[in-house]
Amino acid sequence: MESSTFRLGHRPPLDGLRGFAVLCVMVFHAHTGFLEGGGLGVEIFFTLSGFLITTLLCDELDRHGDVSLKNFYARRALRLAPALILLVFVYAVWSCLALDGGKARQNLLEAGIALTYMSNWARAFWWNAPDLLGHTWSLSIEEQFYLVWPLVLLLASRFTSNRRTLALLALGLAAISLTWRNVLLEQQRSPERLFNGLDTRADALMVGCALALWLSGQRVDALRRRWAGPLSVLGPLAFVFIVAVMLVSGKEEWRQPYMYRWGFAAVELSAVVLMAHLLISERAGLARLFSLGALRWFGGISYGLYLWHYPVYRMMRAHGVAPLTVLIAGSAVTIAIALVSYHGLEQPVLKLKKFFDRRKNGAPEAPSASENRSVRPA
Repeated sequence: MESSTFRLGHRPPLDGLRGFAVLCVMVFHAHTGFLEGGGLGVEIFFTLSGFLITTLLCDELDRHGDVSLKNFYARRALRLAPALILLVFVYAVWSCLALDGGKARQNLLEAGIALTYMSNWARAFWWNAPDLLGHTWSLSIEEQFYLVWPLVLLLASRFTSNRRTLALLALGLAAISLTWRNVLLEQQRSPERLFNGLDTRADALMVGCALALWLSGQRVDALRRRWAGPLSVLGPLAFVFIVAVMLVSGKEEWRQPYMYRWGFAAVELSAVVLMAHLLISERAGLARLFSLGALRWFGGISYGLYLWHYPVYRMMRAHGVAPLTVLIAGSAVTIAIALVSYHGLEQPVLKLKKFFDRRKNGAPEAPSASENRSVRPA
């Protein structure tokens, strides 16, 4: 298999990287005064999402010569919607039972905004911006990306099947997003607008897409021969840089102009380099670190942890609970809820994905991955 082309398969270090990212975000939201730049873990999530989604799309293109968008969107809905619906349902019921009419109505409106994946734009323009559900801004950006990017990639694939060319396209879109963000910054648009817009944050997703397209179709032995050495140096340096930025940043760092000029981009590119290292040098020290069982375990339930930790922490802080207690006790509560959600809801629902998986349904594969690829919208 050393001479085979790159396939994602199951990569334990990526699970661990996801676990690392969600733990950083949780520490940040506990407001303990430690790791006040931990919110940058969201940048890692964005980059991972762009990489993983694009890899799945490329895999289906290679296997079948086209992509079923119907199946793609159905699988995304099965993966993401149930846990969010549960959170919004609990939030709505609690609001109706525990709050007065006016506040309850406001919370129900916020719940609707979160459920329709519009939290980022509500926050960007201060239109009924969600409070206890404010963290769903990142989910909204990702969901909007899931809607748009497959269409862009498949349209571009009609003109070229060269993955390196498509990788350059993804990098070009990342550059456009970064440039547009700087244009808005020069126009003195608010940090909320710059931080929450899909258009101003798409670069984090697109660099992950570019990595997936660059790796796609390349031979594993060639990748390791050319890149294992340089990445053995660059990968650890990228990780050290990410951790250092998290440690030295303040909790209001996201408001600083330099973050929009180059700060976020530097973290995103570092995340891409780190991911490339983990993928190409699977036996390296960092890969073993991120393959540790604890990190992988947190990575496995990271979606539930992200959804539930923020409202749990916020409610504890509102009742005067000390930050360290919020982190310890709030995390215990969050983990318990996330486990119930994962085993009782998310995993059972995911069994339905088999009905939207062409490999399971016996769909024929394309004779050659190099043949013309077409879009199949249903």
